[in-house]
Amino acid sequence: MEWMPLRSAAIEYLSEHWKAAILSVILLRVVGTIIHRRWLHPLAKFPGPFWGSITNLYSVQVNWSGKQYLIHHELHKKYGPIVRYRPNLLIVSDPTALPEIYHRYADKTPFYTQIIGDKTTFTSLPSTEHTISRKRISPAYAPAYVRSLEPKMDQWIVDWTELNRRVFLKSGPVKDFNNRLMYMAYDLLSDLTFGRPFGFMAKNGDVNEIIKGASVSRLMHHLLALVPSFLWLLRNTFLGYYILPRRYPDRGFGYLMAEAKRLTLSEEVNPPGGEKTPLRIMHDTKSTDGQTMGMERLASEARILLIGGAEPAAAITIEFLLNVLAHPGAYQKILDEIAAAEAAGRLSSPVATYEECQNLTYFSTCFKETLRGAETTRGMMPRYAPKGGLTIAGQFVPEGTHLSATPWVTHRTKSMYGEDAEMFRPERWLEASPETLLQWNKYDFQFGYGARVCPGKMMGLMVLYKQTLEILRHFEIRKLKEDDPKAACFTRKLDDEVIRDTGLYIHALRK
Repeated sequence: MEWMPLRSAAIEYLSEHWKAAILSVILLRVVGTIIHRRWLHPLAKFPGPFWGSITNLYSVQVNWSGKQYLIHHELHKKYGPIVRYRPNLLIVSDPTALPEIYHRYADKTPFYTQIIGDKTTFTSLPSTEHTISRKRISPAYAPAYVRSLEPKMDQWIVDWTELNRRVFLKSGPVKDFNNRLMYMAYDLLSDLTFGRPFGFMAKNGDVNEIIKGASVSRLMHHLLALVPSFLWLLRNTFLGYYILPRRYPDRGFGYLMAEAKRLTLSEEVNPPGGEKTPLRIMHDTKSTDGQTMGMERLASEARILLIGGAEPAAAITIEFLLNVLAHPGAYQKILDEIAAAEAAGRLSSPVATYEECQNLTYFSTCFKETLRGAETTRGMMPRYAPKGGLTIAGQFVPEGTHLSATPWVTHRTKSMYGEDAEMFRPERWLEASPETLLQWNKYDFQFGYGARVCPGKMMGLMVLYKQTLEILRHFEIRKLKEDDPKAACFTRKLDDEVIRDTGLYIHALRK
């Protein structure tokens, strides 16, 4: 047959030029993928950067730059409220789209399990699974129970204040104030969780490099989550031993994970029928089928509580102080408000109650404005578009598409917060109408959105308000020039980067 010679010739040619043949196949595959993703893909109609539309590596490069949230903001300015950021992911800046993206039945993408790894309420992907898990942990975050923890919080704040008073008197200004905030955050959270602190304040320093290693590990996990195939390679080969933090149980993030597990499993720390810690409440709460949470799962929930609380709390406190120092008259106005409340007997001693903190109008207003623009909430929170798709900003998004918004971006939407939305201006909360305040509350994204809002929101806010107020009551915060010999560089150390060049240098003095 005529095709036999052609077949033989082809085989002979490929055997002699097999390298070129392989390269040709690879090239055709790459070109075909680019053409499909850029012009034939269901999301091709959405604007966005060229490289983001054809490869996930674009988002990796953006994340690695440490300016992801800033770049997202600029992309929305250039392309509009919906941007194609990855081949199958759209980022959205319109806050009114949040109920559509983060509705009760929205499923999370695998992005979360790739970051954390462990099975927890936070990493539950299907909404049905999350609902069941959420019911089991909710009693540990119930408002009445959280309020019962306030005396223990007060004692830690008193101890932390005295520790820093001694440090400042002995050594003068310190350059690790961010870390010093995390000393209390980690000790308080570990004491609340396990009934025993890690020991940061007792040591007056980092414990087994937890703080040092946590930021690096978070950056690595966020990057790996963007390239799941490489993460799979690390978790299933020897490479993971040298890179993943869980392989180093004696230091850094790995030590935090290992210690949380050890304390969870320790009956000495967590005896049956013992103190009602959040961990014990989670353990004793039964699911609808009568089952209690297993100890391994309990340890994972404990790690999430620690990871999600310490660093953001420190960063937000610092951001609050930086904001009120930079905004004309804000710092002095807060000090005057505190002095008036103390003179009127409206602030308890030695630590003001959470309710008293909230009743300080300008102080609490500055906190709301800080939370609105906080740089701790600049990461993606992707969800799947539901079956049948959905419509956002008048455009249809097909089912299965990854959708995400970023609090740092949505909270700067001018149509929602005004032309000065990118500025820190606490007065906006005092000038806004009741209807506007309700709208802002409806689209508040600081602690997540909808059914998956952070369960520890009340606990976190309580600690933030109380500790920050006591800093203002007991220490004088000054803005100094960079070349001042007394200046302490007050950089904001966040989850996956260190924000430098703030232009503000702080000197904390005992009053």
